[in-house]
Amino acid sequence: MTWLAGLVLLSAASLQVEAVPAARQANLVAVLPVHGEIDRVTQRPLERRLQEATRLGAGAVVIDLDTPGGEMLATLEICHLLRTAAPANTVAWINPKAFSAGTIIALACRDTVVHPESVFGDAAPIQGLPIVGLLQLPVAERAKLEAPLLSEVVDGARRRGIDEKLVQAFIAVTMELWLIEEIRTGERMFVDAGEYEIAFGEPPPRLRQRGAPREAVAPAAPKEESGMAPAAVLADPADDTAPLRRMLTPAGRGQWRLIGQVIGSEELLTVRADEAIAYGLASTRIADEDSLRRHFGATQVVRLDETWSEMLVRFLVSWPVRLVLIAVLLVGFFVELASPGFGVFGTAAALALVALIGAPALVGLAQWWEVALVLVGLALVAVELFVLPGFGVAGVAGILCLFVGLVGTFVDGSIGSGEWQQQIVTGLATTLAAVFGAGVGVWMLSRHF
Repeated sequence: MTWLAGLVLLSAASLQVEAVPAARQANLVAVLPVHGEIDRVTQRPLERRLQEATRLGAGAVVIDLDTPGGEMLATLEICHLLRTAAPANTVAWINPKAFSAGTIIALACRDTVVHPESVFGDAAPIQGLPIVGLLQLPVAERAKLEAPLLSEVVDGARRRGIDEKLVQAFIAVTMELWLIEEIRTGERMFVDAGEYEIAFGEPPPRLRQRGAPREAVAPAAPKEESGMAPAAVLADPADDTAPLRRMLTPAGRGQWRLIGQVIGSEELLTVRADEAIAYGLASTRIADEDSLRRHFGATQVVRLDETWSEMLVRFLVSWPVRLVLIAVLLVGFFVELASPGFGVFGTAAALALVALIGAPALVGLAQWWEVALVLVGLALVAVELFVLPGFGVAGVAGILCLFVGLVGTFVDGSIGSGEWQQQIVTGLATTLAAVFGAGVGVWMLSRHF
């Protein structure tokens, strides 16, 4: 009887593995946590861990997302990385939140699974400054920032067979959507006001109040897990970027029924676990790594975290830490010049300089010209103080080189882009605040020494 029971259990296990679709099945699953704010430092550690997952022979990669959002340029670069360098079986796990940048990254994956208490969405671009907070964007500038994000999420939706109107509602605040269902086939569509009027012959009802919870919606019929939308629903089967949406015509009136309004005017779409599954944005709920293992039919799940050095770099390149480092550099430099002899202040200045330049260099953010300008600036100021006394050309040139070099360490975006402008302003504000703090520090030290 013992061998018979064992045979039954083995057969049950075999059936469980066979029940997992081929596009999803993996013996080894690598979980890559992406937690906290998405920034310029996120990409390099993620790329390293993707390579490690490949080296280990992982059949699936899970991007474990828990993020409030982050920088737009870094987000787009990570999406490109996931499409070009990650295994085909790469899945996003919303665990438990993925706002803004996290939502866009999730849509770049083959599939999304959600924690039972998860929430994601609200991916409209914003601009903010340290201390000042969020800034109001002009209409033209907002449209310019939205364009690459809309292109990214629409591309992800088409690859996964998600209604592209729905994902645009994560970003475009002017999007109003209603969910309708074809009575005969059960096919569902998310339609805007114009499409609703074509389907029903009358203006759509405004059923939502801003911020009100949505009514529960039963999930649609599950789709085949192939990692790509079925070719039959493409406008052109040879073009996987063609719109997945069918054209509505007045001839189809009477064939549709309204399920409800999904998003109203002046709202951004944010969904919880049940809604994400009902709308086709996620395939299932995953509460823990054991459930994740069963979802893939895997025998092993490995977790690939960031290294301590990568976490240290993330800390050192944050603007509050850099403000302190710049102030320490300036105070130590000027005090050491006033009291010759390589002592405590000189050591502190040298360490601050290494951290300011070395930390970004470790993740490919520092440019050679930034380092050169800072060093030349410090040298010119020293020349002005000791070789050519008097506030002249060398001193002014040194201060300008030092200032431009320090601000440059904050910038890595494309010149002219909204993010580049924001980085410039952040760099200017942080450096000016550090200079002011350093001036106060030098003044206080001069009174005691």
